[in-house]
Amino acid sequence: MAKLFLGTREVTPVLPVSDAPTYYIEKAKSGNYLTSSSNPIDLTGITELNTGCLSYQYYYSSSMATLPDFSNITTIGAQALNHSFYYVNNLTTTTLDLSSLTSIGSNSCNYAFAYTNLTSVDMRSITNISGGYGCSYMFYQNRALTTINLSSLTTISGQAACNYMFEGCTGLTGKINLGNLTTISGTYGCERMFNGCTGITEVDLSSLTTLSGTSSVCVSMFNGCTSLEKVDLSSLTTVNNSESLNHTFYGCTSLTDVKVNNLATVSGSSGCVYTFGGCNHLGAIDLGKLVTISGYNGCQYMFQNCTALSDVSITLLTTVSGTNGCKGMFYGCSSLTSIVFSHLSTVTGNTCFNNTFENCTSLTSIQFSVLNNLGSRTDQFNNMLKGVTGCTVHFPSNMQSTMGSWASVTSGFGGTSCVALFDLPATS
Repeated sequence: MAKLFLGTREVTPVLPVSDAPTYYIEKAKSGNYLTSSSNPIDLTGITELNTGCLSYQYYYSSSMATLPDFSNITTIGAQALNHSFYYVNNLTTTTLDLSSLTSIGSNSCNYAFAYTNLTSVDMRSITNISGGYGCSYMFYQNRALTTINLSSLTTISGQAACNYMFEGCTGLTGKINLGNLTTISGTYGCERMFNGCTGITEVDLSSLTTLSGTSSVCVSMFNGCTSLEKVDLSSLTTVNNSESLNHTFYGCTSLTDVKVNNLATVSGSSGCVYTFGGCNHLGAIDLGKLVTISGYNGCQYMFQNCTALSDVSITLLTTVSGTNGCKGMFYGCSSLTSIVFSHLSTVTGNTCFNNTFENCTSLTSIQFSVLNNLGSRTDQFNNMLKGVTGCTVHFPSNMQSTMGSWASVTSGFGGTSCVALFDLPATS
């Protein structure tokens, strides 16, 4: 008979290894054996779940009605709840109390409560999720889930630590309070964390300052949250890793209020690609602190088909040096009538303004007030105005000798009856 430990207490499994179903033995990790198919294990006096101790224990149990009492658990070790309650969806007690939990190990809760019928989850004490895949898919496709509490969470740093954690939880409604979260640094750390949560209306990420994982930190984090109206990212200053905000709010068709007003630098490859693509009720965006776009594909198609967008503040932008840095950035923003780049002096990235305003059918004026450095490229503005009719692009007078004969300029940037005028004061 194998031994199972919860904390320091030994528990005798109901079934020996030889009697356990083959599937469980193949999938289970060290120390994992069936304790019961329907009755919750007694966790009285237990504060720590050791490595692998309950992994796969109640996997696909159709008769389990009540979860164990987790209210005193402070630590969940590596793989301790890996797939433990996967597809346990006939629960009569549907609240999960993890309010004392402060530490999560690698793979500790991977798919732990996926496809259950939980309605409420309390993780109010957890401040740091650092274990790789620690909460990956933890509540995946829990469509009955309506409320969660992660109010003390400050750091997500493990690889894929929270990826897909709440994906498809369509019953989640109202505000998601992540207002104390300051740092997300794990690769794929929050990938698709709330993807497809169609009932969420507000997200508080007001303390988030740093996205610094290797790549894909928040890719598709809130993709398809079609009821989301308000997002607060007011402390975010830097996006410096690959695909950090790639598709993060893509298809959030109710979004009207976005605070990203302190973002100063986008330097990661594809850092803000399609970030707000398809947010067709977003009317205004304040990028007034944005100074540098230098990453490859940095802001490519960032606001694609934001058809209500009419007010863009981007006045402090000075440098676009990344290849495709602003390519298609405002593609299809059919309500945008004018835009001023009052501090943009350097545009040296390959094809960096290609297709930037394609299909912006209301656009009549673009102003590059202080442009003076185009490097050695001549392809920065190709098809910038494709699908646009009657737009005038204003440049400093001294730039005519540099770019006046470029094919993109003489062809009206790929638009119809679009012209370049070198009518602004000369820059040095």
